[in-house]
Amino acid sequence: MANEDPTPEPTTAALFALMWNDLVDVLGSSATATLVRRAAKHAARVHPRLQQLVIQRPAFEYEYVVPSEWLDDLQGRDALIVLVQTLRPLLEELTGPIVIRRLSAIPELARTGVLGANEPTREDA
Repeated sequence: MANEDPTPEPTTAALFALMWNDLVDVLGSSATATLVRRAAKHAARVHPRLQQLVIQRPAFEYEYVVPSEWLDDLQGRDALIVLVQTLRPLLEELTGPIVIRRLSAIPELARTGVLGANEPTREDA
């Protein structure tokens, strides 16, 4: 009998939440909201469903609403990958490899591959 992994795959919404919370810890909510909103706007050209990602500030803190499909199983994973591919250069420009390394240390983000390949940045070369 094969040894099955008891840990279910996180939803796309859960992966986005992990990424968002870590970015807020490092950059603050305003910078995170600005960068993610900008990346989503540009990534929506490739993946139009990203237009459904809403980032708003109804009171004191920024909030997000993910596309409804991100709440079910592995739906929307491709859109999140496109978003991260668009966000990554912005993060590297601002922080060098620091934030990408930190995100890569989150097991769920690393295991699911949403961060893409961990190719060297300019600072690593």
